[in-house]
Amino acid sequence: MARMEHLVFGGAYDKVTSVIILCAERFGLTTSSGVELPLVLTHKQIASLVGITRETTSVEIKNLEREGLIGYKDRSILIKDLNKLKEQSLLRQSF
Repeated sequence: MARMEHLVFGGAYDKVTSVIILCAERFGLTTSSGVELPLVLTHKQIASLVGITRETTSVEIKNLEREGLIGYKDRSILIKDLNKLKEQSLLRQSF
């Protein structure tokens, strides 16, 4: 699926990961820890961008943290391995 298709037709996990990946590619700063988003994105803002509830967004972000794909540095999202996040997103595609 193309990115825009993920945002429209994908499940909640695909939608949240797509926004994080897009922001990382456009605004991310590469550090020794991974790719840091230099902007603060709240769960509510991410939910609004992709058309899901804040609660669902929080669940999916917690899943990403549990899987070790993302974390937080101060209030910014830190993508620990952008390539692995992309792969994981593709593996969980909804058909």
